[in-house]
Amino acid sequence: QVDQEFAIIKDAYPYIAARLLTDRSPELQRAFQQLVFKDGELRWDYLQALIENAGATSDYDAIKTVEQLSDYLLSPTGEPLLQAIANALADELDTL
Repeated sequence: QVDQEFAIIKDAYPYIAARLLTDRSPELQRAFQQLVFKDGELRWDYLQALIENAGATSDYDAIKTVEQLSDYLLSPTGEPLLQAIANALADELDTL
C-alpha cells in the first residue's frame, strides 16, 4: 500500500541541500551552479532555500558551508556567483 502523504523528495531535500552546500565534488558544484543560476542570473530565493533547508538536517555544519562557499566563490567556477553578490551589494549601497 502506498501512502499518498509521503513525499520522499520533500523529506530528502534538506539532506540534498546540505550536500550541495558542503560537498566539494565537481559534479555537485555544477549541480549547485545549475540550481542557483538561470540564464546567467542568480536566483536568490533558490540560494536562500538551500541554506534554510540544509539547516534542517541533523548533521548540517554551518562552518563547513561557509568554508565551502568561500572556496567556491574564490574559484573560477564561482566567479558568476561572486559577481552577482558584488552587484547586489553595490545596488544596495547605491540606495543608501
